[in-house]
Amino acid sequence: MPTPGPVLVRRKIQVPVLPEEFVPRPATLAKLARGLDPAIRLTLVSAGPGYGKSTTVASYVHHSGARHAWVSLESWDADIPGFMKYLVGSLDRALGGDALPRSVERLATLDGDERTWRPLVDGLIEELTYHEDEPLIWVLDDFHAVQDNPGIRDVVAMLIAYLPERFQLILVSRHDPDLPLPMLRVRRQLVEIGIPDLRRSEEHTSEL
Repeated sequence: MPTPGPVLVRRKIQVPVLPEEFVPRPATLAKLARGLDPAIRLTLVSAGPGYGKSTTVASYVHHSGARHAWVSLESWDADIPGFMKYLVGSLDRALGGDALPRSVERLATLDGDERTWRPLVDGLIEELTYHEDEPLIWVLDDFHAVQDNPGIRDVVAMLIAYLPERFQLILVSRHDPDLPLPMLRVRRQLVEIGIPDLRRSEEHTSEL
């Protein structure tokens, strides 16, 4: 009998609806699409509030036509069990449901202890390798809301290092997170979308 997936708030795992007047700049969409290159380990969208980060990424997801998983993070997700529930649950649903049975099962025994969450993350990455037949875009929106938890940063660092190559991980944040960004820059494994890219999207919309 399939293991039932975790109970999730549906709106937290839905891609936001785009405002009718929003028209993204093609260059910004093209830059985001570079994150699908197997050599890229992380796509980071970082800017203060009001720059349309989430809207721009949502537009990219809609335009891509690719499989996708979306999690809108909030401050009460800043503990390992809650964070992992939405990570695993969003991916399981994006892959059609009952796609990650071992990871879903491990959620029941998860607490904040690294001895419980590290095997879950290792197992999740392993299970995802069976689903890399086509690209998947995975968005963690408002990552700044949870990044003060060092365990969560460690989880994301593991995902950056070991996710299957056809999975694009996108972090959307109000500021650069405390992750190994310098190393990723040196290795050219990071796509960064910042204020200039987002401002140009806004200007492109206003011109129309």
